[in-house]
Amino acid sequence: MTPTRSSRRLLYPCVTALALLLGCSSVSIQATRNPKYPGAILLPVAVVIFEGNTGPDYTLPLKGYLLREFQKRRMKLHVEVITGAEFNEDEVIGGLAQAANGLILIIPGGGTSYGGSLTQILYDVRVLLITKRPEVEVATVWRAKVDTTSGAYDFQIDARIEKFAEDLVRALINDRVVARPTK
Repeated sequence: MTPTRSSRRLLYPCVTALALLLGCSSVSIQATRNPKYPGAILLPVAVVIFEGNTGPDYTLPLKGYLLREFQKRRMKLHVEVITGAEFNEDEVIGGLAQAANGLILIIPGGGTSYGGSLTQILYDVRVLLITKRPEVEVATVWRAKVDTTSGAYDFQIDARIEKFAEDLVRALINDRVVARPTK
């Protein structure tokens, strides 16, 4: 019996779910907070994802998932992806200083591959407070090392990136790094 198009549509999510259960995505966030800045950064806050060597297959889905997670909490943030050629941290901060009170920098820090599939992605996340006095001052408020792992299936990369976005936004809210909007 040959599967029909509709039966394949039903079968694919089941196979994907089973594969995800066998090699579940996990995210480990090890964060530290600068005790000099105990309060939350008020909105607006910008998010900059440095693409580096990972390419758009990793950064564009992450941008979408981060926007979704912040929107669920009624938080409007500007999320931007920049490539290696464009990345100059001082220029990024200077360009956003007038428009944002804070900046979340997400920088991929490598990964581990097995059999041609990326099984682990490491990220460095820094949250910077931008104060506007006569001159702009920047301070690191929160820093995290993020380790995302899963089985060796290529299609699990998307699930892993989605979980990273969910857990990162949850950690930023729970650690009171970024302020929730007032009602």
